[in-house]
Amino acid sequence: MPARFAASGCEVLQPAVLVGASAGVLLHNHPSGDPVFELTGREPSPEDREVTRRIAEATKVIGISLLDHIVFTHTGPYTSIAQTLPHLLR
Repeated sequence: MPARFAASGCEVLQPAVLVGASAGVLLHNHPSGDPVFELTGREPSPEDREVTRRIAEATKVIGISLLDHIVFTHTGPYTSIAQTLPHLLR
């Protein structure tokens, strides 16, 4: 089973708040080279969707626009939440 790491919204957004950002992009990797996509294609995992939803809600509260959440692997595949599930960023 792959190791899991969950950062809090505060930890993720603190650098953006400290520099006074008005917008940002969330990036994270899946070091295994796998579960960026579910078996049905280029869909973000349920965990990635939930993280995106939670961070997007937090950015609304503090006035920062979340432009995208990109999940990538060391082998090259990536997914963009803005392209696959844009409603999560609204």
